[in-house]
Amino acid sequence: MNELRCRKEEKLYYKLIPYIDQKYKEFCLQIYKIESAKLLGVRIPILKDLAKKWYKEIPTKVSEFMWNPYHYLFEENILHGLFIKEINDYKKQIKYLVEYAKKLDNWAIVDIFEFKLKDKNKKDFLSHIKDWLRDNNSYTNRFAIVMLKKYYLKDDSKLSYLDLIMNTANNNDYYVEMVQAWYLSIAYKSFKSKVLKILNNWNYSINVLNKTIQKIKELSKTTKEEKEQLDKLKK
Repeated sequence: MNELRCRKEEKLYYKLIPYIDQKYKEFCLQIYKIESAKLLGVRIPILKDLAKKWYKEIPTKVSEFMWNPYHYLFEENILHGLFIKEINDYKKQIKYLVEYAKKLDNWAIVDIFEFKLKDKNKKDFLSHIKDWLRDNNSYTNRFAIVMLKKYYLKDDSKLSYLDLIMNTANNNDYYVEMVQAWYLSIAYKSFKSKVLKILNNWNYSINVLNKTIQKIKELSKTTKEEKEQLDKLKK
């Protein structure tokens, strides 16, 4: 018998079965690089709708589910994050999020997560981000950088968090390097001159430098002249 079906806290599993899309599962297996047994094949928009619905209509089952931060299925880990998003109280929300962040095991689960972060809570949330950057789990490091990108970057014209981002506990990990490059490519959209100055005086991983340049070149508004200038910075 499937281990998952034996655990009382995972009763929500059965409610996902009607939404399985086999073709979508086959597509996701190629993208997410995950074991077939850990993926049902439920589309993300459906999971988002179900999370909102279940959080309101079956709160007891949701609470039982969230009590355990360990889940077997990809979709269950997505659901866990979506349930955290629905929590209105920040203190309760961050308590669940701290545990959730430590158990992340896939880049897609990391990148999908979002929630409403009020300005008054940004200082506290930043302290958790700094902890996550030092965590031994590379997906937790990636999560920290994604959170900085989503909630702090647009107001950070000085790119004051760059040293933190470039000095995680797992700097050589592929998914960490990719998000470091992603962060800078997004920063380039708003703070072009600042990012170019950083690239010209690069003090970090060569892999990240080259990946950053590639990502910036892929931006729709990057001109031919800019691409040529960026190519000269490759090492």
